[in-house]
Amino acid sequence: MKAGSQPARPVQIDRQDGHSPLWLGFPDVDPLGRPALAVFSSLEQSLGNRLLIADEWLSSELPIARARLIERVRNGHRIFCFGIGAGARAALFFGSVLRAERVITWAPSAAPGAGPLDAAAVAMAYDIASSPPPPHLTSSALTVHITSSSDTVDTDIALARSLRPAVGIRLDRIEGIPYSALEQALAQTNYLSRMIEAIDHGRPLPKPHHLQRSWLSAFAHQIALDPALSPSEEGGFALRGTLRNSSPKAFSIERFERDLIRVGARIISPGDDLTQPRSARFSFGSGALQADATLPFWLEVPREAVARGFEARVALVCEGRFWFDDHQFPNATLSVSADVLQKWSAK
Repeated sequence: MKAGSQPARPVQIDRQDGHSPLWLGFPDVDPLGRPALAVFSSLEQSLGNRLLIADEWLSSELPIARARLIERVRNGHRIFCFGIGAGARAALFFGSVLRAERVITWAPSAAPGAGPLDAAAVAMAYDIASSPPPPHLTSSALTVHITSSSDTVDTDIALARSLRPAVGIRLDRIEGIPYSALEQALAQTNYLSRMIEAIDHGRPLPKPHHLQRSWLSAFAHQIALDPALSPSEEGGFALRGTLRNSSPKAFSIERFERDLIRVGARIISPGDDLTQPRSARFSFGSGALQADATLPFWLEVPREAVARGFEARVALVCEGRFWFDDHQFPNATLSVSADVLQKWSAK
């Protein structure tokens, strides 16, 4: 499915009706600069070999990526492209290059510094003077579907207006979820896969305004903290607690690790800059957290906080992107005075 160092083989599709499209998914970039693949895992079962993850656009010069993608779809399939953020810009760009029939994007104007494509390059791909399609790619009227996150509405509209020549564009928006949390919300609710399956089977699309409520339900959890601290090997204190899975389905710990989800604490001591809290993290490891099960964790309270007391606010965090409690998910707070810390230190 993914392009590697070996030359990619053309996609072979087993089809009964001869009209099922090939879906090209263009990954966004995660905080570590890797292809962000969280939204693709649920699509493999439903689309099978009709799903092609086109991650070569991130690791190759655009002309090379263009040539590789043309080679991979050389059998003349109907092509549908999709992506999020920087991957959405790639879907628009290569959707034009490959003469795709449909392009489905989420927040295409977001993360302007991610990947080799900016909005201007995307607009150029739609210029009337663009090169003719390779002979094995069919030409069709392109339809573009743009769904904006809560913080990309205006810039997404501007990007849509820049596409030339004018293409059929559908604009939707979601409330309450910014771009930074968008991929997690889509992945944890399977919303993107339900949308693509609806398009694939000609069914009505799911409603984007239901996404935030679905996310809160699909990823429901609780955090509890032990009020008693214990000395740590680092000279500070260990803050212990539990994460409970309150959703009806198991949480994949491997997926947490892959998607950089941690238990995190923002720690403030008297006199600290409130905008620059110290932090602590707990990584989960492996396995699964079944419905209604709990997972213990511990966090190291920094040594600097011991003398002055502290307040720790603990929640899940997606590293480099967002804190879950900023989006109506729960947190737990523990305040410990300097006097109490001194008594514990004397024990």
